[in-house]
Amino acid sequence: MRARAAAEAAAVLLCAAVASVAAVLFVGFVYLAATGGPWGRTLAWAVGLGVGAVVLMGVVGALDGDDDGDGEAETAEADGEVRDAVEAASAKSAGKPAPPAWGETAFAIGLVVGLVAGGAGGVFGYQALTGTAPAPAAHAGPTPSASASASVSPSPSRSAASAGAAWQVAARGPTAGKSPAVWGLGDAVVHVRLDGLSAYAVEDGAVRWTSPAPAREAVCATSVRAERGVGLVAYGRHGKPCATLVAVRASDGKALWQRRVGGAGVATGLGHGTLAVAGATALAVEDGAVRARSAETGAERWRRALGAGCGAQALDATAERTLLVEQCGGATARLVALDTVTGEESWTARLPVETPTQAFVVSVRPAVVAIREEDARGTRALLGYDDKGRGPTVTVPISGPAGNVVMPMGMWASSAGEGRPVVVGDALIALAATRNTSLPDAVIAHSLTDGHLLWRYGPEGTSFDALARADDGRVAVLEGSRGTRILTLDATGTLRGALDAPAAPRPPTVAELVPVTGGHVVVNIWPRGPEPSLYLLR
Repeated sequence: MRARAAAEAAAVLLCAAVASVAAVLFVGFVYLAATGGPWGRTLAWAVGLGVGAVVLMGVVGALDGDDDGDGEAETAEADGEVRDAVEAASAKSAGKPAPPAWGETAFAIGLVVGLVAGGAGGVFGYQALTGTAPAPAAHAGPTPSASASASVSPSPSRSAASAGAAWQVAARGPTAGKSPAVWGLGDAVVHVRLDGLSAYAVEDGAVRWTSPAPAREAVCATSVRAERGVGLVAYGRHGKPCATLVAVRASDGKALWQRRVGGAGVATGLGHGTLAVAGATALAVEDGAVRARSAETGAERWRRALGAGCGAQALDATAERTLLVEQCGGATARLVALDTVTGEESWTARLPVETPTQAFVVSVRPAVVAIREEDARGTRALLGYDDKGRGPTVTVPISGPAGNVVMPMGMWASSAGEGRPVVVGDALIALAATRNTSLPDAVIAHSLTDGHLLWRYGPEGTSFDALARADDGRVAVLEGSRGTRILTLDATGTLRGALDAPAAPRPPTVAELVPVTGGHVVVNIWPRGPEPSLYLLR
């Protein structure tokens, strides 16, 4: 009898464990389905283990209900029952409660242990299936140099695992640590935050320099990138104009020059582009005009006043061309191409909008801009123009048959991520949410000749967090659905390489991917909780 009870207890333990794992995975599936995450494998395992639990329940029932056996087994069971009855009667006559049956106790223990063990196993299984296992603790990094302020630049830490981050910088909180821009410099990266700038060596993450924001001021505008070793930032006080423009030398953080901007100050389009460095020219949208200065000295080269009642929505430039999105009166807008060196107007193109509009420049040459009208029935698309300003020659809807294209924060709230479409050759490449979810699950490419869909990359169950163009004409994609990975796609959408970093931190909620020498820096645009501010994968 005791042997059969032990077998029943073991079967109950196993059944409870499997059922508990299935229940946890099913809860995980419901969560992923509600939030738009990749749930396919989680549901499959939940259903499979649920079926296994039902089968084991049948085994438990068979064991519990099996009263047949040979005569010797029945006699042993009868003797056991007599002994149990005698023990119960003796206990009762002595005024003591009868002890519980041994089989019932073993059954209860097996049930509790199975449920607890299965719950823990389900959590680990969910982490393994979704790649959400926490990264191992990192070792302490080097001490910043004397010029580095501890309150501005936390020291990076290095992961001991080769499959993890080479180094990472600790979180600084959601306000001070917000990242308007990161300048990739090849062997270094400059992290522009609201509370100042810090530069880190790509090789080991050592702090090269820091430049804190002035007291009670914050970074209110920045160039998207540095060029020829120079980047632009602007500072301002809370509720006041963004009034101090600074050209920063990226090699040591020193200010090459500084200008006080009067009137309305520098336009504060963090992330959409109101400052740019192009070749030897520094450009700024400031106090109702576009002004060009020498990037090295700050000497003014030209100034173009905006029209009465007009404002600049976006600006970007190359050494030869400057593109400006200008809107007047909230009803009309135009795309303006200027000569970066002289400021002369090359062409203008009226944009198909009738209401207030958000915009940013995707590419200067070829000319591609993203437009999002306030009117829900208005233009919300990526528009391409030819080299004479004719067009739009190409219109790719932000939300269309190919999916919801991921745009910078503030441009399109239905898609997560700080995704920026990129132009590679004749293709406009972007992240997109294609499976009725807010999470980008595909990389798509449209032709800049006629706008048709060239290719789509997105295996079932994947989700992507950031996209970056590489110098060799390929694109790098940050994937976090199966642990942290960086995929390399060529111009045809063919997978050419993958860097797996399962021990690296999970990609942040809003991420940017910055190519550097020998690897990529993952930037946390909007830090939350313990997420690192940035880390290197190579």
